[in-house]
Amino acid sequence: MAPSRNLIIGLAAGILLAGPSAEARTMWVGPTGNDANAGTQTSPYKTIAKANAVMVPGDIARILPGTYTSLPNPTAAATGGLRFTFLGTSANGDPLVDSLSRATIILPGGYVSKPYVTLRGVRVSGNFGCSESGDRDSITDVIVDGNFDHQGGDYSIYSRCKFKGGKFNLNKGTLGSSDGVQIYRCDFPYVGQGVTSGDHNWLVWGADSTVEMFNRRLITIEAGLPNEFGGEWHFDDRNRVSRGNYTKINLNRTCYAVWRWRSDTSTDIGSFGNKFMSDTILVTGTSPSPSTMLPTSSANCGAGTYLPQCVGAWNATMDSCFINATGVNGVVDIVWEGGMTGWTIKNTVIATNGGAVRAFDVHGSSVKNCTIAGMPAAVWTDSYSRALWQAGDMKFDHNIVVAWSGSPIQFDATMLIAGAYVVGNNLYWGGGIVPTWPVDTSSRYGDPLFVNGNKGVAFDPHVRTGSLALTLGAGAYQGAATGPDTTPPATIADLRNP
Repeated sequence: MAPSRNLIIGLAAGILLAGPSAEARTMWVGPTGNDANAGTQTSPYKTIAKANAVMVPGDIARILPGTYTSLPNPTAAATGGLRFTFLGTSANGDPLVDSLSRATIILPGGYVSKPYVTLRGVRVSGNFGCSESGDRDSITDVIVDGNFDHQGGDYSIYSRCKFKGGKFNLNKGTLGSSDGVQIYRCDFPYVGQGVTSGDHNWLVWGADSTVEMFNRRLITIEAGLPNEFGGEWHFDDRNRVSRGNYTKINLNRTCYAVWRWRSDTSTDIGSFGNKFMSDTILVTGTSPSPSTMLPTSSANCGAGTYLPQCVGAWNATMDSCFINATGVNGVVDIVWEGGMTGWTIKNTVIATNGGAVRAFDVHGSSVKNCTIAGMPAAVWTDSYSRALWQAGDMKFDHNIVVAWSGSPIQFDATMLIAGAYVVGNNLYWGGGIVPTWPVDTSSRYGDPLFVNGNKGVAFDPHVRTGSLALTLGAGAYQGAATGPDTTPPATIADLRNP
């Protein structure tokens, strides 16, 4: 069964679990109530703390509009998979579904620290998330005025939420992991804004088998902060899936790592088996000196070794993604380095005004049906010399490779081992330099005839009728010509206009 289907089923199951059981007791909480009351709709409790004290698994607490001082954290232990359900409710008893109504039920910032808790239809006034013991919690239709701060609760779900703080933190660290967390259709519109300390705007650390689907992330790299990161995924592995997310990063300064997936030499933990599908990353703003995007990164652990701790991100898949950093005033280099072994990149657009694919020490990987544009577009360098190149070690075929200046594609001379690279059916263009290596009779040099081949936010790599790319089957957009453009994959077409 395809992983994507499993994930969607998992999300649906998690949301279904948020519903009440057939025998659930329903209690009411309202600001005009009294904790000595019976907890009925006409005689509600006053505090969420009272509901926490009396609830048993399967119970439902309906929270009326007002300001409260406690978060849902029931005293009773969860049993039998039954949930503790807290529902924001209007004065007439209807569930709250629109953001204006939800804003009238105000809870304090903090953590849900008990398992099997469902919270829906409220506003939280500070930073918020699930703690290490908050396993299998369901947070839905919640507005959070502060940061996203998830601290280890496994198999928790956040869906249709809006987080208005400047930081995103899904963090368990190197000594543990936040397994199976799902973040679905959430909005993060102010990440990085107003951040005055720390170096990560968006940090996912030690989160295995997490799922991020159809979220919107607007990230600002503010001026003056040293070593600031736009986003970093650190020690995250075992099929972490990122699907259908839209991320816009605005640079106000040079940034060491605009976007990074990595490990390092300090521990025997890699970042592997991850999937990035139908994601869009748009980078704009100004970078006074070159900024860097690091899809993979790690330190050089020495020649001839591929131990897990020496690999930035391995055995990963990037499929049908769109990365456009050509609208930056300045240079953004996209660097693939540190033993990026076992990667498959396909049906993907990577475009920037720096190096689009600067690959250092990349073995056992495949780049197929991609559109790559940069200055230069693609460069392979054997800088670390960790392992000998072998036949079929790198496959590069059916791609459109465009250089705004310089050569479209370059290879380090130390990698010229017979059969190490399988290259064919590529379309090269730009820079006035026809690639002389690798030599293959199936590739061509010529204008791909993009609909809009100019650098910028409006860069559009659809190819027009008559493009050599159609004959070669090259580029990220496949399909028969339908008028001036080809038909792109629907996922990418939708993501271009989120």
